[in-house]
Amino acid sequence: MKISPSPVALPRRSAAPKAPTAAPVEPSPERVFSPSSKALGTVLAGFGALAGRLAVPTLATSFGAGIGSALGPAGTLVGGAAGLTVGLLTEFRNRKFEGVVPLGRVVGGMAGGFVGVTLGTVLDKLHIDITSERLRHETKGFSYRKLFKRLTDVSYTSHPTLTPQQIDCFKSKLQPGDIVITNHDKWLDLEIPEALLGIGGGWSHTAVYVGGGKVVEALWGDGVLKRPVDELLAENHHARILRPDYQPGQAEKAAAEANRHVGKGYDATFNLKDDSAFGCVELVYTTLTRAAPQLELKPHKLLGKTFLSHKVFNSSPDMEVIEDTGSSFIYNYLSKFS
Repeated sequence: MKISPSPVALPRRSAAPKAPTAAPVEPSPERVFSPSSKALGTVLAGFGALAGRLAVPTLATSFGAGIGSALGPAGTLVGGAAGLTVGLLTEFRNRKFEGVVPLGRVVGGMAGGFVGVTLGTVLDKLHIDITSERLRHETKGFSYRKLFKRLTDVSYTSHPTLTPQQIDCFKSKLQPGDIVITNHDKWLDLEIPEALLGIGGGWSHTAVYVGGGKVVEALWGDGVLKRPVDELLAENHHARILRPDYQPGQAEKAAAEANRHVGKGYDATFNLKDDSAFGCVELVYTTLTRAAPQLELKPHKLLGKTFLSHKVFNSSPDMEVIEDTGSSFIYNYLSKFS
């Protein structure tokens, strides 16, 4: 009988050893600052950002003038003007102050934040606290990583817009002829010139409540229009209701006067002698002075020109505050860095 040979097992190729699995890379923990260090870091970041934004056009002007000086006085003037234009475009490209590259804001803000945190750390070791409870609360979100992102986004703010509950509360207290003043922190840099000149800061828009849940207001790009007060309040971070000290019948007259201008254009020149277009404050001022001429409303004078701001209404002894969420230019500004 033929016996088949037993199969010979061939040697198998040993599997290549597995490479050791690399441990997942943990992101480096972010440094945790004390409340006072966060507060001072935010404050000095704000100062640094503003200084940086102003420094860019200043340095660009100086550089341009220096280059142009080789061509004489005329070259110095032209070079300086060109440098100023480039600097302003870099930091403040449009009316919302969005720069092409807000380099000065970023560099100045980061430098200020570092100095503020260092100062806060030193004061902590000395057991010295120069911050207030509200300041610590407003700046609790500060960190280096977040600061850089917020410096590159001019529109950022940590403040929330008005809640539906706040809006309902405001609406329940409105009467025809009331003045609604609001503030949107998104473009707060626009208020800096007003604050520095002492004619504003903290509030940026005004409207007349005409009843039926509607306000009449003047908006850039849209002109004078009527829309639901809910929309106005919902898109803002702060609001206040002022009630003028009307005589009988004047509140209704004010609402009618405001309605009369719906459909007209927007005016950024504050020309009180021209009824064809209005800025937001100009519309409210014109409405009140015509409907209730006894109200004490004092415009500002700036370089010999009449200038209007919300302060005309907020500082009037003939205005009663009916409802107010509160608005502080300083804290609104700091909300952009924390």
